[in-house]
Amino acid sequence: MKKTIALSVFTALALGGTAFAHAGGMRHGGHKLFEKLDGNSDGQVSRSELQTFVQQRISASDTNKDGKLSAEELRSQFAAKHAERSAKRAERLQLADADHNKQWTKTELSKMPARKFDKLDADKNGVLTQAEFDAARARREAKRSEFGQKLLAKIDSNGDGAIDGQEALKVAQVRFDKLDANKDGNVQRDELKAKHACGGKHERKSAEQG
Repeated sequence: MKKTIALSVFTALALGGTAFAHAGGMRHGGHKLFEKLDGNSDGQVSRSELQTFVQQRISASDTNKDGKLSAEELRSQFAAKHAERSAKRAERLQLADADHNKQWTKTELSKMPARKFDKLDADKNGVLTQAEFDAARARREAKRSEFGQKLLAKIDSNGDGAIDGQEALKVAQVRFDKLDANKDGNVQRDELKAKHACGGKHERKSAEQG
């Protein structure tokens, strides 16, 4: 689903491979994540590589070293990534603001897709303001927070409010098995691409029916 893929950075960081294992993973950083999972660079991801990746990611994000990822640790890790992206976004906006009036036209944001510009332009006056960007950011953060809570609840099978390596690995392996079309214990790029293609067709069909 789109929400899952859009949060691939968060899920990859927190759950070590869950993002890779969702259909559509070749988008939104999926290529880079595949490379990280493919430890021996043979063009495929094995179960052992998935397990190693999960363990490494859990360990890297486990700041208090209790072997688990708490909700606070997940939020902290995500906040750091989000702050980095926000800083880069603000820098790009500043450079694009040719007349320094803290407003942006389609000409100034020529690289932004028109559809996205129109969505951000709440008052439909053809100009984006800082307030409109801030409102959009607030909406994104609310959705991410809601998704993160649901994700934690889904993976935290023992209900202790945290995610351990076994819980993360269990979810990742379930997705892994769905991607492993030929059941050889490895996920090749072609299998991942095929799953993404099927997911895209399903989304388009649902949209047409809706």
